[in-house]
Amino acid sequence: METGKILEWRGTYGFIEDDGGTRIFFHINNSRELRGVEESLVPGAPVVFNKRPSERRPGDFEAHNVRLQEAAYSESSTSETQEHFYNPYTFVPTPPRQQAIQEGGFAGDFDPLRCGLDHASLKPELWTGHIPIKLTTVTPLVLPKTEGEKRDSTQHQTYDVLDYIPESSLRGMLRSAYEVVTNSRYACFHNPDKLTYRMGRQKIKYQKSPEELLHSSLKPAKCRNELSPAERLFGWVLQKGDQDQQTDTEDKNKRGYKSRIRVVCENGVRPSIVEDFKNAPLPLTILGQPKPEQARFYVAKDAQGNPPDDGISKSNAGYKAGKALRGRKHYWHHKGCEAENEPNYWDPMAKNREYRRTGGETDSQNRSIKGWIKSGTKFKASLYVQNLQCVEVGTLLWLLSLPEGHYFRLGYGKPLGFGSLTMEIDKKRLRDGCIPLGTSENWKAYYADLDACSPATLDENMQSKCIQQFKDSMKDAYQEQNFNNLSFIEGFLQVLGGPGSDDSIHYPRRNRTPDPEGKNYEWFMDNENGRKRYEDGRKIALPAVTAKDGLPYNSSKPRPR
Repeated sequence: METGKILEWRGTYGFIEDDGGTRIFFHINNSRELRGVEESLVPGAPVVFNKRPSERRPGDFEAHNVRLQEAAYSESSTSETQEHFYNPYTFVPTPPRQQAIQEGGFAGDFDPLRCGLDHASLKPELWTGHIPIKLTTVTPLVLPKTEGEKRDSTQHQTYDVLDYIPESSLRGMLRSAYEVVTNSRYACFHNPDKLTYRMGRQKIKYQKSPEELLHSSLKPAKCRNELSPAERLFGWVLQKGDQDQQTDTEDKNKRGYKSRIRVVCENGVRPSIVEDFKNAPLPLTILGQPKPEQARFYVAKDAQGNPPDDGISKSNAGYKAGKALRGRKHYWHHKGCEAENEPNYWDPMAKNREYRRTGGETDSQNRSIKGWIKSGTKFKASLYVQNLQCVEVGTLLWLLSLPEGHYFRLGYGKPLGFGSLTMEIDKKRLRDGCIPLGTSENWKAYYADLDACSPATLDENMQSKCIQQFKDSMKDAYQEQNFNNLSFIEGFLQVLGGPGSDDSIHYPRRNRTPDPEGKNYEWFMDNENGRKRYEDGRKIALPAVTAKDGLPYNSSKPRPR
């Protein structure tokens, strides 16, 4: 074997200077061990290789079987300043709810109709009316037009975009957040089949299915007595599989509960809010499909949602007795990519962007868009509610008053940074600083006098009391003195604020340079099995949502602790 150092690297080929000072050509096709470590082929990096006569250039030599010397792999020798990245999605823990259920109260389960939370009449101790809200996009928002369009999975798809927010989308975003911060039951969850993993060429089934690892207190409700906070506000319908099992006539009449909240978007269609790319659609990066088979990402080592230990086998990290699920999946806000902080990042003509497919290729694997809703666009909406408890009002108000720098996610392309927005109370539409919510007595007085103004009795003092009631209810239910220390609250705030460091957010890959083919499977292969220069992979698990470090580009390198 010869020794030398890298002179230059040009993407697929380069030149080495041997110890005698001779310049020698090499190509990656003749040096397979360089695949995945191209980022380390910097000038001066020490290498070993075989020198052979060149078939194309008689009299010259070529380098074959080039590989970096061990010194080039050390943490101290790398020229890279950023060694880690964050996976686009993470998990907010969902601890078991049995204690909350036993203690009852807001965080527990009960039939709302038995507690007067019905739709027939307004109640004197409950709140009815509407909460005016406003939304502001801080990154471009992509809402593809898919209605009526034909889809062909073998062809590239190019989408026009909507110029309004569908009410169903906004409602879904709000419900998802409400489910998290109240640690409610999963709205729907059906995955009873055992997944498989590979050991060499053999496929082996995990011991348990994902559904078996979900705690019973978190599984979708099967009757009205099991309705958790989210179902009691946003409504509930018995899942079809559970409906088929019911035979009792009385039970058949208890298959649903009507929502007590309605979301209304008030702006309508506005073509001016869309930035049109004219005749040059933007080819997006391939959006990966998260795979629950990757147990190191989906499975927790305990009921609190903590990640499995690094370095353990696939079997021990997988779906088996004593394990649990990580929690609810959420996509990170891409901190630092807000348009006001990085306006050039969202230039649709820019080339080196995580959201743009490298080289601009279009095929059946990725999608293109003809435009997006501009950053800084404002929307008006209202939440119309009926017979809400103070604690339910408080939960909504807490969600509408998050700390600065925390953003909800909406629309298509969330893994790429699209769709971050603020959602807050629209104070310009309040009356005398009061939210237009009233009790039945307020509404009686209003309808008794046609000249009266609509009720607006939820002043700032009452708003604060409602929010505090929500916090106290959750602390009592989970025996926690500090509201922000509740694992699902801490995780929720973390994911809406962005990761703990400024590392990039993208699908797993071997190095920082995006691959147009999106070969994130290579990272997972390295993580499990390593490559020839290592005895084994690192077997790294997806870090907790509150972890300070992400994942290493080269998964065979140790992750700092």
